[in-house]
Amino acid sequence: SVSYGDHERTLSVEYMRRVNVEFQKIGVRGISVLFASGDDGAGCHRFDDESYTFEPDFPASSLCTTVGGTMFTGLFTDANEKGNDISGGGFSNVFSMPKYQMETIAGYLNTTANLPDRKYYNTSGRAYPDVSAMSDDFWIIINRLLMNVAGTSAACPTVAGMVSLANDARLNVGKPALGFLNPFIYQNPDMFFDVTLGDPQPVLLVGRSRWVPCIRWMGCRNGLRDSQLSTSSEGCFKIKLKLEIESN
Repeated sequence: SVSYGDHERTLSVEYMRRVNVEFQKIGVRGISVLFASGDDGAGCHRFDDESYTFEPDFPASSLCTTVGGTMFTGLFTDANEKGNDISGGGFSNVFSMPKYQMETIAGYLNTTANLPDRKYYNTSGRAYPDVSAMSDDFWIIINRLLMNVAGTSAACPTVAGMVSLANDARLNVGKPALGFLNPFIYQNPDMFFDVTLGDPQPVLLVGRSRWVPCIRWMGCRNGLRDSQLSTSSEGCFKIKLKLEIESN
Protein backbone atom coordinates (compact mmCIF):
# COMPACT_ATOMS: atom_id res chain seq x y z
CA SER A 1 0.00 0.00 0.00
CA VAL A 2 1.54 3.28 -1.13
CA SER A 3 0.24 6.81 -0.58
CA TYR A 4 2.25 8.81 -3.11
CA GLY A 5 1.38 10.56 -6.33
CA ASP A 6 2.40 13.30 -8.71
CA HIS A 7 0.85 14.79 -11.83
CA GLU A 8 1.75 12.87 -14.99
CA ARG A 9 2.43 16.22 -16.62
CA THR A 10 5.35 16.92 -14.27
CA LEU A 11 7.19 13.62 -14.83
CA SER A 12 9.13 12.26 -17.78
CA VAL A 13 7.37 9.64 -19.88
CA GLU A 14 10.49 7.47 -19.84
CA TYR A 15 10.53 7.43 -16.04
CA MET A 16 6.83 6.55 -15.78
CA ARG A 17 7.09 3.76 -18.35
CA ARG A 18 10.13 2.28 -16.62
CA VAL A 19 8.42 2.31 -13.22
CA ASN A 20 5.34 0.74 -14.80
CA VAL A 21 7.46 -2.14 -16.11
CA GLU A 22 8.82 -2.71 -12.60
CA PHE A 23 5.26 -2.84 -11.23
CA GLN A 24 4.49 -5.57 -13.76
CA LYS A 25 7.55 -7.54 -12.66
CA ILE A 26 6.43 -7.29 -9.05
CA GLY A 27 2.96 -8.54 -9.99
CA VAL A 28 4.40 -11.59 -11.72
CA ARG A 29 6.19 -12.42 -8.46
CA GLY A 30 2.80 -12.64 -6.73
CA ILE A 31 2.93 -9.26 -4.99
CA SER A 32 -0.09 -6.94 -5.12
CA VAL A 33 0.87 -3.25 -5.43
CA LEU A 34 -1.81 -0.74 -4.43
CA PHE A 35 -1.65 3.06 -4.74
CA ALA A 36 -4.00 5.70 -3.36
CA SER A 37 -5.80 7.53 -6.17
CA GLY A 38 -5.16 10.98 -4.70
CA ASP A 39 -7.35 13.62 -3.08
CA ASP A 40 -7.79 16.13 -5.91
CA GLY A 41 -10.73 14.63 -7.79
CA ALA A 42 -9.99 14.62 -11.51
CA GLY A 43 -7.67 17.59 -11.03
CA CYS A 44 -7.43 20.59 -13.30
CA HIS A 45 -4.58 22.18 -15.24
CA ARG A 46 -4.74 25.53 -17.00
CA PHE A 47 -2.53 26.02 -20.05
CA ASP A 48 -0.93 29.32 -21.05
CA ASP A 49 -3.71 29.91 -23.58
CA GLU A 50 -6.21 29.61 -20.68
CA SER A 51 -7.63 26.33 -21.91
CA TYR A 52 -8.12 23.56 -19.37
CA THR A 53 -7.70 19.82 -18.99
CA PHE A 54 -8.16 17.25 -16.25
CA GLU A 55 -4.96 16.25 -14.45
CA PRO A 56 -4.26 12.49 -14.08
CA ASP A 57 -1.83 11.36 -11.43
CA PHE A 58 0.99 8.83 -11.48
CA PRO A 59 1.47 6.07 -10.27
CA ALA A 60 -2.33 5.94 -9.85
CA SER A 61 -2.57 5.87 -13.66
CA SER A 62 -0.09 2.98 -14.06
CA LEU A 63 -0.61 -0.81 -14.01
CA CYS A 64 -0.97 -1.01 -10.26
CA THR A 65 -4.25 -1.39 -8.37
CA THR A 66 -5.52 2.10 -7.62
CA VAL A 67 -7.79 2.74 -4.65
CA GLY A 68 -10.31 5.57 -4.53
CA GLY A 69 -12.45 6.73 -1.62
CA THR A 70 -16.03 6.64 -0.39
CA MET A 71 -17.91 8.27 2.46
CA PHE A 72 -21.20 7.68 4.26
CA THR A 73 -24.21 9.57 2.91
CA GLY A 74 -25.26 10.88 6.33
CA LEU A 75 -23.77 11.77 9.71
CA PHE A 76 -23.73 9.09 12.40
CA THR A 77 -25.12 6.43 10.06
CA ASP A 78 -23.78 3.74 7.76
CA ALA A 79 -27.04 3.47 5.80
CA ASN A 80 -25.36 4.06 2.45
CA GLU A 81 -22.16 5.25 0.81
CA LYS A 82 -21.26 7.71 -1.90
CA GLY A 83 -18.09 8.76 -3.64
CA ASN A 84 -15.90 11.04 -1.59
CA ASP A 85 -15.83 14.43 -3.31
CA ILE A 86 -12.03 14.60 -3.16
CA SER A 87 -11.31 11.06 -4.39
CA GLY A 88 -8.92 11.06 -7.36
CA GLY A 89 -9.86 9.50 -10.67
CA GLY A 90 -9.74 9.84 -14.42
CA PHE A 91 -7.83 8.67 -17.48
CA SER A 92 -4.10 8.49 -18.14
CA ASN A 93 -2.44 10.56 -20.86
CA VAL A 94 0.56 8.19 -20.88
CA PHE A 95 -0.71 4.62 -20.54
CA SER A 96 -3.20 3.06 -22.94
CA MET A 97 -6.33 1.43 -21.61
CA PRO A 98 -5.57 -2.24 -20.81
CA LYS A 99 -7.71 -4.86 -22.47
CA TYR A 100 -9.27 -6.04 -19.21
CA GLN A 101 -10.84 -2.58 -18.73
CA MET A 102 -12.17 -1.90 -22.20
CA GLU A 103 -15.65 -3.39 -22.02
CA THR A 104 -16.36 -1.98 -18.58
CA ILE A 105 -15.15 1.53 -19.36
CA ALA A 106 -16.96 1.61 -22.70
CA GLY A 107 -20.17 0.77 -20.87
CA TYR A 108 -19.59 3.65 -18.48
CA LEU A 109 -18.80 6.19 -21.20
CA ASN A 110 -21.69 5.14 -23.43
CA THR A 111 -24.44 4.97 -20.82
CA THR A 112 -23.65 7.69 -18.27
CA ALA A 113 -25.46 10.99 -18.74
CA ASN A 114 -24.05 14.47 -18.21
CA LEU A 115 -20.38 13.60 -18.48
CA PRO A 116 -17.94 16.49 -18.90
CA ASP A 117 -16.86 17.37 -22.43
CA ARG A 118 -14.43 14.68 -23.65
CA LYS A 119 -11.94 17.32 -24.72
CA TYR A 120 -10.92 17.48 -21.05
CA TYR A 121 -9.84 13.84 -20.71
CA ASN A 122 -8.36 10.99 -22.72
CA THR A 123 -10.98 8.25 -23.07
CA SER A 124 -8.44 5.85 -24.61
CA GLY A 125 -6.16 6.02 -21.57
CA ARG A 126 -5.90 3.71 -18.58
CA ALA A 127 -8.88 4.48 -16.33
CA TYR A 128 -8.58 4.66 -12.56
CA PRO A 129 -9.28 3.95 -9.72
CA ASP A 130 -9.99 0.23 -9.80
CA VAL A 131 -11.48 -0.15 -6.32
CA SER A 132 -12.54 2.07 -3.43
CA ALA A 133 -13.02 2.00 0.33
CA MET A 134 -14.04 4.34 3.15
CA SER A 135 -11.95 7.50 3.15
CA ASP A 136 -13.83 10.01 5.30
CA ASP A 137 -14.29 10.21 9.08
CA PHE A 138 -11.68 7.48 9.27
CA TRP A 139 -10.62 6.78 12.84
CA ILE A 140 -7.04 5.88 13.68
CA ILE A 141 -4.95 5.66 16.87
CA ILE A 142 -1.61 7.47 17.18
CA ASN A 143 0.30 7.41 20.45
CA ARG A 144 -2.81 6.00 22.14
CA LEU A 145 -4.89 8.95 20.94
CA LEU A 146 -7.99 8.46 18.78
CA MET A 147 -7.86 10.71 15.70
CA ASN A 148 -10.18 11.38 12.77
CA VAL A 149 -8.57 11.55 9.31
CA ALA A 150 -9.67 11.48 5.68
CA GLY A 151 -8.33 10.74 2.21
CA THR A 152 -7.53 7.86 -0.09
CA SER A 153 -4.38 7.31 1.95
CA ALA A 154 -6.77 5.79 4.50
CA ALA A 155 -8.69 3.76 1.91
CA CYS A 156 -5.63 2.23 0.25
CA PRO A 157 -4.16 0.42 3.28
CA THR A 158 -7.68 -0.74 4.17
CA VAL A 159 -7.96 -2.56 0.85
CA ALA A 160 -4.38 -3.81 1.09
CA GLY A 161 -5.17 -5.32 4.48
CA MET A 162 -8.17 -7.14 3.01
CA VAL A 163 -6.04 -8.50 0.18
CA SER A 164 -3.47 -9.68 2.73
CA LEU A 165 -6.20 -11.61 4.57
CA ALA A 166 -7.29 -13.21 1.30
CA ASN A 167 -3.68 -14.14 0.46
CA ASP A 168 -3.26 -15.66 3.92
CA ALA A 169 -6.34 -17.82 3.41
CA ARG A 170 -5.19 -18.88 -0.06
CA LEU A 171 -1.70 -19.80 1.10
CA ASN A 172 -3.16 -21.86 3.94
CA VAL A 173 -4.99 -24.07 1.41
CA GLY A 174 -2.03 -24.36 -0.94
CA LYS A 175 -3.05 -21.64 -3.41
CA PRO A 176 -0.69 -18.93 -4.71
CA ALA A 177 -0.98 -15.29 -3.70
CA LEU A 178 -3.27 -13.12 -5.81
CA GLY A 179 -0.49 -10.97 -7.29
CA PHE A 180 -1.61 -8.41 -9.85
CA LEU A 181 -5.28 -7.87 -8.96
CA ASN A 182 -6.77 -5.85 -11.79
CA PRO A 183 -7.76 -8.53 -14.34
CA PHE A 184 -9.43 -10.49 -11.54
CA ILE A 185 -11.32 -7.40 -10.35
CA TYR A 186 -12.76 -6.57 -13.76
CA GLN A 187 -13.61 -10.19 -14.57
CA ASN A 188 -15.68 -10.57 -11.38
CA PRO A 189 -17.93 -7.48 -11.06
CA ASP A 190 -20.80 -9.34 -9.38
CA MET A 191 -18.80 -10.02 -6.25
CA PHE A 192 -18.44 -6.33 -5.46
CA PHE A 193 -20.72 -3.78 -3.84
CA ASP A 194 -21.42 -0.94 -6.28
CA VAL A 195 -21.37 2.61 -4.94
CA THR A 196 -23.27 4.75 -7.44
CA LEU A 197 -23.99 7.93 -5.47
CA GLY A 198 -21.90 11.08 -5.28
CA ASP A 199 -21.52 14.74 -6.08
CA PRO A 200 -20.77 15.20 -9.80
CA GLN A 201 -19.22 18.62 -9.29
CA PRO A 202 -16.68 19.80 -10.15
CA VAL A 203 -14.98 16.74 -11.61
CA LEU A 204 -15.63 13.26 -12.92
CA LEU A 205 -17.13 11.35 -10.05
CA VAL A 206 -19.85 8.75 -10.37
CA GLY A 207 -22.20 7.01 -12.75
CA ARG A 208 -24.53 4.04 -12.50
CA SER A 209 -22.27 1.45 -14.00
CA ARG A 210 -19.77 -1.23 -13.04
CA TRP A 211 -16.96 1.30 -13.08
CA VAL A 212 -16.87 4.97 -12.20
CA PRO A 213 -13.89 7.34 -12.26
CA CYS A 214 -14.04 7.94 -8.54
CA ILE A 215 -15.44 4.83 -6.90
CA ARG A 216 -15.97 1.25 -7.87
CA TRP A 217 -16.15 -1.68 -5.63
CA MET A 218 -16.09 -1.71 -1.91
CA GLY A 219 -16.97 0.40 1.03
CA CYS A 220 -16.41 -0.66 4.59
CA ARG A 221 -20.16 -1.02 5.08
CA ASN A 222 -20.65 -4.06 2.86
CA GLY A 223 -17.30 -4.71 1.24
CA LEU A 224 -17.32 -7.77 -0.95
CA ARG A 225 -20.52 -9.77 -1.11
CA ASP A 226 -21.17 -13.31 0.09
CA SER A 227 -17.88 -13.69 1.86
CA GLN A 228 -16.11 -16.82 2.93
CA LEU A 229 -13.81 -14.78 5.16
CA SER A 230 -14.81 -11.81 7.30
CA THR A 231 -13.57 -9.62 10.09
CA SER A 232 -15.05 -6.97 12.36
CA SER A 233 -13.70 -3.55 13.29
CA GLU A 234 -14.60 -2.58 16.87
CA GLY A 235 -18.29 -3.22 16.22
CA CYS A 236 -18.57 -0.36 13.72
CA PHE A 237 -18.86 -2.38 10.55
CA LYS A 238 -18.08 -5.75 9.10
CA ILE A 239 -15.71 -6.14 6.20
CA LYS A 240 -16.44 -9.12 4.02
CA LEU A 241 -13.99 -10.79 1.71
CA LYS A 242 -14.61 -13.01 -1.27
CA LEU A 243 -11.48 -13.07 -3.35
CA GLU A 244 -12.02 -16.55 -4.77
CA ILE A 245 -9.94 -18.26 -2.11
CA GLU A 246 -10.82 -21.65 -3.55
CA SER A 247 -10.25 -20.65 -7.17
CA ASN A 248 -7.24 -21.25 -9.37
